[in-house]
Amino acid sequence: MSDVDPRIQRALENLPEADPEARARARQAALGALPLPRQTRRPRWRFAIATSVGAVLLAGTALAATDRLDLRLGKPTPAKPAVVEEQPFGDVTVPNGAKGLAVVADGRLWLKTASGLGVQGLAVTTAELSPNALYVAVGIDQALVAMTPGGRRAWAHQTGGRVISISWAPNPIVVAYTVRTAARLELHVIEGNGDNDRLVDADVGDARPSWRADTLALAYVGRDGRPRVADYPSLVTRAASGGQVSAVSFAPQGFTLIREDTGPALALTDGTTGSSFQELSRTARLVGLAWSTAAILAIAGDEGSRARLWTLGARPQLNLKASGSAYAPRIDAISAIPDRGGLAVALPVAAERQVWEVTPPDAGTDQPLKPRRVLLRLPRSAGPIEMLSIR
Repeated sequence: MSDVDPRIQRALENLPEADPEARARARQAALGALPLPRQTRRPRWRFAIATSVGAVLLAGTALAATDRLDLRLGKPTPAKPAVVEEQPFGDVTVPNGAKGLAVVADGRLWLKTASGLGVQGLAVTTAELSPNALYVAVGIDQALVAMTPGGRRAWAHQTGGRVISISWAPNPIVVAYTVRTAARLELHVIEGNGDNDRLVDADVGDARPSWRADTLALAYVGRDGRPRVADYPSLVTRAASGGQVSAVSFAPQGFTLIREDTGPALALTDGTTGSSFQELSRTARLVGLAWSTAAILAIAGDEGSRARLWTLGARPQLNLKASGSAYAPRIDAISAIPDRGGLAVALPVAAERQVWEVTPPDAGTDQPLKPRRVLLRLPRSAGPIEMLSIR
C-alpha cells in the first residue's frame, strides 16, 4: 500500500511526465531537505516522507508547464460566502405554518400554496382563499369562479356584475360575496359547490363582509353605513349597535364583532355589546383589520405622513410605526398569519410593492416597521395591493 496521501496520488495520476533532468533535481532537493539521521533503525518512514515531498515537487514541476490544476495541502481555503439572491418578482413565499397566500394587485392574482401549486398574473377582480387553501374563489368578468390552487376550474356562477369582495366562511360550505350591478352593490351567499345562490341584501355599503366563527352569522355594512348582521342559513337580518362604520370584523372565536367608526377619529366599538374602546387617533385613516390571535386585533392605517399599525388587546397600544424615506407612508393591506400570532402587511418599498411578514413587538413599544421576511415582490407598476389572503 502506498504511503502517499490519496489526494495527492489521485492528482498525480493525471499529470504529464516530467523530463528526467527535472525529476533528478526534484529528488535531490527532497532528500536534501531531510534531517541528518540520528540512528539507523526504522529508515522506511523517512523514505515515505521523501517520496511524498518529492511527489509534490514533481507535481509543481509538471504543473508549471501545464497550468491545469491548483493542488494545495492542509486545510482547504474557505469558500466565499454565497451571494443571497433577491426574491424574483412574482415569486410567492408561503409563511411557515400557513397553507397558502394569495395577493391581488392591479387586477392580477398571485397565489401559492404550501404544496407548491400556484397561479401568477391571472386577471381577476378580487379573490379569497378557502380554509386550508384547498380552493380560491375569484371574480372573473361577471362571474364568481372557484378554482383549485393550480388553476383548474371547479365551478362558475354568473353574477350579472363585477365581484368586488369575497368572504369564505370558516365552515367552507358557503361563500359570501358582494357584486356591483348597474344600480347598486348587492350581497349574496352561495354554497361551496356553486349551488343555491341567494340574495342577502340588495343595497349594501362598500365593505367586505365578515363571517362569525361558527358560520351562523354574517356581518356587513348596509347602504346607510350602519353595521348589520344576517343569521345563516335563514338570512334574517338585524341592525348591530352603533352608528356609521367603514368596516366590520368578527373575532376568530366567540361572538365579538368589531366595527370601525367613521368620522374625525379612529375608534373601534364592540358591535355585540356596544361598548367603545379607547380612541386610537384623531387623524388616522383606516386601511384594514386583522385578528392576529383570538384576543389581539391589528389595525392598519395612515396618520399624517406615517403608516401606523396598532394592536388591540385589553386596551389599545401603539405597537408599530412605519416611517422613513424608503417607502411611501401607506399600508395597502393587512392579513393575519394563522396559528402563529403574526401579521402580513402589503406596502410600497422604493420602486416596488412588497408583502412583509412582521412580528408585533411587545405592547406599548413604538418602533420602525421592519420585515421578518419578504413574502412577495412586485414592480411598482403593478399598482397598490388590493387584497391579501393567508390561510
